[in-house]
Amino acid sequence: MKNILLASTILVASAGIAAAEVRVTGDGRMGVWDRGAVTDLNGRVRVNFGLSAEGDHGLTFGGTLRIGQSWNAGASTAIGPQNGSVFIAANGLRLTVGDIDGAVASRVAIYGGGLGFTGNIGRPNTHGPFNTNYLEGDSGATSSIRVDYDMSGFGISLAARQGVANDAEIAVSYSASGLSVAAGYEEGGVWSVSAGYAAGSYSVGLLHTDLGATSGTRLWGSYAMGATTLRAIAGRVAGVNSYGIGASYALGGGANFHAAVAREGALTTAQIGVTFSF
Repeated sequence: MKNILLASTILVASAGIAAAEVRVTGDGRMGVWDRGAVTDLNGRVRVNFGLSAEGDHGLTFGGTLRIGQSWNAGASTAIGPQNGSVFIAANGLRLTVGDIDGAVASRVAIYGGGLGFTGNIGRPNTHGPFNTNYLEGDSGATSSIRVDYDMSGFGISLAARQGVANDAEIAVSYSASGLSVAAGYEEGGVWSVSAGYAAGSYSVGLLHTDLGATSGTRLWGSYAMGATTLRAIAGRVAGVNSYGIGASYALGGGANFHAAVAREGALTTAQIGVTFSF
């Protein structure tokens, strides 16, 4: 995502602060979504604000906020404010509080592999068996605390949310030379592992989540040919098989065209649309 800098460097007069930065980014999408039983016009636009500053002793601190609007089948819904958070960081250690994802969602690829302009095609139950009980942000009504530490490709995160039963999470990740692996555990007994590998024009990914009573597995891959990227996904969630294929084409300037079709159990779904980044 291309950053639009409203103020690249703002000198602050207060003691102990060297400089502050305000960043504004955005994303949008629009298209047609065939859900099998009904076909809808669907879209969304979001604006993201980021604030950061650095103190004299190497501490970095700041915050984020998101606003926007989405629409589907003629109805429109305001988004936000969401993802409001504040953080302080130093030497690979970061503490974040606010409307944020937990340890598992920030390390494990629980959203990986989706097709279409929304990323939902071929990826059923995104907020069902794959994500049940995991701490997630992007609601505007939640508040979590998360501690992250990253060093030389290795990372570990701890998270919790006050007032939520079985809310503690831990996740670890490692990446090097195109390979990435991650694992996460939620206090209620839910765990997930993911792995990915990218080399040249190819990439593949795998996710498995175990909920005790049920589980889900998803495998995906892509191949890039110039401005065109071909994608495929297959999985089994709570005993239901799914598979799909899709393609995207880079239109330039942060815009991409997407088309995808998938079979999810007895249901066929499809999308065609465009995404933008600003």
